[in-house]
Amino acid sequence: MQSEEVWMSMKVLQQHGWSIAAMAREFGLNWRTVKRTLERQAAPAYGPRRRPFALNEVQLLHVERRLG
Repeated sequence: MQSEEVWMSMKVLQQHGWSIAAMAREFGLNWRTVKRTLERQAAPAYGPRRRPFALNEVQLLHVERRLG
């Protein structure tokens, strides 16, 4: 969602007196998202995504039955 650059821009705009609503319009976000982002002490860090898992035998049989 947010990058470190967006988080830093919001922090700077907040120091310059921008309202949460104005920042929400500027970045195209919901005001609650802007508020939550500004309450963070550090930029959000996103970890790696979970890898998709293989279907087990029961799930595979179910899918084959539904498609067949």
